[in-house]
Amino acid sequence: MSKNRKTQNKKAPAQTSADGGVAVKTRKVIDVKKYANLPTKAAKIRAMSGDGHSVGDIARSLGVIYQHAYNTIKRGLKAA
Repeated sequence: MSKNRKTQNKKAPAQTSADGGVAVKTRKVIDVKKYANLPTKAAKIRAMSGDGHSVGDIARSLGVIYQHAYNTIKRGLKAA
């Protein structure tokens, strides 16, 4: 009997490093206090992106969904 798609575990296989250990992708912790003076979340997203932070790290640090952060950055680039 096959499992429902939602309950299947679809993890990617772990990648091993040269020394035999498992490579773990780390997440950056962004100091949001640096961006506290900006008036909107969109302004914070653009500033963080300008400082080189990834979309995922920005979304996690501000508590917004990835798509919101991505669209804000993309829209900012089109307007420029």
